[in-house]
Amino acid sequence: MVFSPVIRDLETAEQLFGLRRTLSRAVDAGYLAPADIGSAPFVVSCTLFMVVADAP
Repeated sequence: MVFSPVIRDLETAEQLFGLRRTLSRAVDAGYLAPADIGSAPFVVSCTLFMVVADAP
């Protein structure tokens, strides 16, 4: 089974993925400006694979 949720809420994404730490590192490295965070639409997605198997 494959499941790919799409999350558009930054707070929900923070709870699931801990994005504040990653965003903080991106700002410290100069990839993002602090003003950029939360100023534009936000989308995050991940793909989860569930495998069920029986051992012989």
